[in-house]
Amino acid sequence: MSNEEEYQELSKFDQIIDKFWLWVFKIAAFTFFIWWVFWWDHSSIWSNKVIAYPLICSKEYIGDDCPGLESIYYPINYRISKERAEVVFMTTPSTSPITLPKCSIFDKENWKCPRGDGFTSVHFVNGIPQSPNSKVRYVSQWKYRFIELGDLFN
Repeated sequence: MSNEEEYQELSKFDQIIDKFWLWVFKIAAFTFFIWWVFWWDHSSIWSNKVIAYPLICSKEYIGDDCPGLESIYYPINYRISKERAEVVFMTTPSTSPITLPKCSIFDKENWKCPRGDGFTSVHFVNGIPQSPNSKVRYVSQWKYRFIELGDLFN
């Protein structure tokens, strides 16, 4: 007896229950997908939080291509305070946030903070971190998560 014949033999009630659980699964999968895309470790359009997703190349990038070994680095979380003209940032495994004072802030996607420790300034233009380091490149959350997923299987 084939699967189709077995399904035909099920009562109408059993067929409805099967379809119900199939739809429950589809709705749960869709809900998880929406949560992952919009809320899981992601910058919200309603908050003052911005997350940068860096990739590091063992050699210098040539455009967007890494001729060496490319790896992900921890996402960098920035909290922007326009009222205090400061930005607080930390990487995921870090225990203490670092405050950058005396920042020029237009909005959460366009700001610049001088670094007092001899490093270059930290700044965003149109939501994209600007890096003078030719071994660091910032990507979207989608690309970062895709590379992170690939790293799990290597």
